[in-house]
Amino acid sequence: MSQGPFEITKVYLFTPPHVTKRITAQSGLFTIHPSPSIPYNNNLIKFIIPAASRLKIRNELRILGIKRASLFPDLDGLSESINDTVRHPL
Repeated sequence: MSQGPFEITKVYLFTPPHVTKRITAQSGLFTIHPSPSIPYNNNLIKFIIPAASRLKIRNELRILGIKRASLFPDLDGLSESINDTVRHPL
């Protein structure tokens, strides 16, 4: 992209360099949008997860291997995963 940041005309995806374990683990993308002052709420979908379903969904994600330690591969993520396992055994 050789244009200035306010000269773009479409949305661009940017894959960040994998400089930290968290970025690598989360496989994240960033977006660059034209006209940052234009609201984008019409393009978003909001999902509301009932509080009563939260634990069930977290347990299902843990069974699939998606847990804090895999999303945040540092001591904080590891300790939170251990706490989750102790507090809410499968």
